[in-house]
Amino acid sequence: MPITPRVFSASYPGIASAKIHSVTASRSRGVTADTIIVRVGGFGETPSYKGDLVITDSGGDSITFADCALEAVEVSLGGGGSAIGHVFTFYDRRWRWQFGAVIGKYNIRKPDESLYRERNPRELATLLLEAMGETGFDVTALPLEPRPEVEWRSSNPADALASLVSEYGCDVALIDDDVVIVKVGEGEGLPTLADSYDVTVAGDFAQLPGRIVVETGPVLYESAFLLEAVGRQPDGTIVPIEDLTYKPVSGWGFAADGYFLNVTGNHNRSLAAADVYKLYRIKDVVDGGGVNGLNPIGYSETLFDVQEIEQLLPLRSTLAKQAYASGGIAIEQSAYVEGRWSEYSSQDKPPPPANRRRDDFTIDGARGLVRFREPAVILAGSTIEDLHYTPAEVYLVTSHPVQNPGTGLPVVYGKFELNSDPNAGTGDAVSSRDRASLRYVINFTIDEETGVATATADSDNKAEIDEELDYYLAAMAEEYSTLASGEARWAGFHAIELAGDIPRIAWDGGPGYMWTTAALNSEPDPYLPDWREARLEAKRRFEAENAKRRQAMLEAIGSGQVSSCDPAGEKYGRPGGPELRRNLRHPSTDLEKPDGQEIETSYIAPERLYTRDGFTRAAGLTLTRLNEARHDRGLAPDWLMIGVKPFIRDKDAIEFRSQLTAVEAAEKERRYSAE
Repeated sequence: MPITPRVFSASYPGIASAKIHSVTASRSRGVTADTIIVRVGGFGETPSYKGDLVITDSGGDSITFADCALEAVEVSLGGGGSAIGHVFTFYDRRWRWQFGAVIGKYNIRKPDESLYRERNPRELATLLLEAMGETGFDVTALPLEPRPEVEWRSSNPADALASLVSEYGCDVALIDDDVVIVKVGEGEGLPTLADSYDVTVAGDFAQLPGRIVVETGPVLYESAFLLEAVGRQPDGTIVPIEDLTYKPVSGWGFAADGYFLNVTGNHNRSLAAADVYKLYRIKDVVDGGGVNGLNPIGYSETLFDVQEIEQLLPLRSTLAKQAYASGGIAIEQSAYVEGRWSEYSSQDKPPPPANRRRDDFTIDGARGLVRFREPAVILAGSTIEDLHYTPAEVYLVTSHPVQNPGTGLPVVYGKFELNSDPNAGTGDAVSSRDRASLRYVINFTIDEETGVATATADSDNKAEIDEELDYYLAAMAEEYSTLASGEARWAGFHAIELAGDIPRIAWDGGPGYMWTTAALNSEPDPYLPDWREARLEAKRRFEAENAKRRQAMLEAIGSGQVSSCDPAGEKYGRPGGPELRRNLRHPSTDLEKPDGQEIETSYIAPERLYTRDGFTRAAGLTLTRLNEARHDRGLAPDWLMIGVKPFIRDKDAIEFRSQLTAVEAAEKERRYSAE
């Protein structure tokens, strides 16, 4: 029986099929459109801006690239300057995903640890896919837990989707033209086809860091600060009121009128009227720990002791504990002042001042100052003639970070896994979950009889933060697992689909030749980035875009262009589904962060090295050495160690500082080595 020759053909609206000489096409995972190259002979072809491209193998399959968009055209000129051919470049249907915006904030944690606007990862992905205009999709590869807080501010939904699924070790794939979320590394391998021409198998060894680290944003501590009365010197410096150069010789006395007529000089008198008994500064931490009594409650004993109270700046205007208004919208509770004082207008000696709170104050967080609208004083003296004012006994209860004196950056919280090879000699790979924040809440009381102030630990969200970080740490470790890899090439066109272990497929054909190439956990085209790099790049792009939007919002609020209570204005009333159009309209935690709290990550000193039973490896081991190592341990040889976990879980979460100095790192390493 004679063999029927296999014939190549292709079609696209506006191009005569007979003039199409060849097509090079690919389909890869991710949210970025792949390019398709169509080479056409002759002149006069006017392809449609949008359309379906079909390539056909008469003895195999037809592959359809639906809803392509024309991206570029090149004209080949002959020796006489006449056109002899065109090269058209098209994008696959994911070209539409570069447009669109999604708005929403979800999984806002309440004080009882329940969630407001709760969405599991599958529901979040569904919101994004609907915003992308997709109708047929499958998100079941995503887990139902954990449910971290997410916030999208005019974010591109495709980039947001790429960032979301990558946190769970997943990726986006077009399968049978539907969007399917796949678990990276999972699949049935390369198909077995009769037209197999060239098959290569190998081991895909990840280059391993010394540790993988997942960290939160700055840790927030609640503290009760004892306040001292201060004032401004003529040169602008701030000192206690007893040290002011313009303090009257007879003392501040009883300035009932508030004008301080006993102060010499108009400028000095103005300063006294503005500051004395009105301006206070944080002085000490109630029940603080450490050598200097400045370590806040909840502060880890493994960290450096706080040396100066300036390390607790900037103060925030809210507590670490959150409250929730009707409807469940998260609102951070305001900081408060509590203590003992007298009514400033009282000329008669009142009874002993009682414990109470004040709300007539503002906080200068950067300098640790509290300014009252009315003087905060205690009326003292045993007789009417001896009545005089003294500073009030007041405390500010608020939240704050702790700054590393060596770097000026705040303490963050993180968990890590160690490379099982202690001689790896590589640095850390760090993933920042800066929207997660470890918070320590206190109870503050003042004894009615003695006036003694007491602060004790109340609660923290460490268990919930640990659960979230553990999940992302596991997903991060998966990216460095050993995977089977390879590549296969088949004659003809074959309708192979992407999968968790097949990141890319390519088709190349023309008169007399047709090939299909697929990769297993690697890229068939050496000029394209590895699929891990592509996923990380999409994530970096999304996070960078969100960071720019947050900065722009901060600047807009600072200039008064928009309100911090409604940063979006009305521009969010755009298509995208009712859940996406809903704007929360409440102050954002991010919007209240002063300058200087941005997180920078770098070297983190090594902790204890915990070993484990079983086979471990380092990056770069050959297959021969792998088999030798398994043989030495009495294990059956294996051509490839699929699924080897190259990292070890540390037994405890750690709190660490961003950018430890070399001296601090060496000291910490020495201390742990000694133990």
